[in-house]
Amino acid sequence: MNQLELNLDNYDATNNAGVYIDCEAIRLESAAKGWRGVPIAEIRVANTPHGYDWGVSLHLSNSGFCYMPNEKHITCRSFASSRADAIKRAAQEILRRITGDVTFSSDKNAATVRSWIDAVTA
Repeated sequence: MNQLELNLDNYDATNNAGVYIDCEAIRLESAAKGWRGVPIAEIRVANTPHGYDWGVSLHLSNSGFCYMPNEKHITCRSFASSRADAIKRAAQEILRRITGDVTFSSDKNAATVRSWIDAVTA
C-alpha cells in the first residue's frame, strides 16, 4: 500500500451520498407508536478516516431536525478526535437547539432530553 492509500477496514461504511450508514446510534426512545415512535433524540457517531463525525436528531412539539454523519462534512467543520468528544459536540448542539427554540424548550420532553444528555456525556 502506498502512503496515500487508506486502509478503510476499520472505519464505518458510507452510502453513495457519503452518509455513514453503519455508525453507532445512541437514542432516547419514544413511548409513542407509529411514526411518532421515532426517537425523541438521537446522536450518531461514525469512525471515519478523518476522525469521529456525528449526526443528531431531535423531535419535539411536532417538529424537529436531523442530519447524519457524512464524509462531506470535511469541508464545513472539524472532526472530533475521539468518540467521547463527538458525543459531547453532538450533545452541545442538541442543547443549543432546545435552548434557542421556544417550541423545543417548552415541550414536555425537553427536560427528559436534558437529563438524557447529562447521562450520555457523563
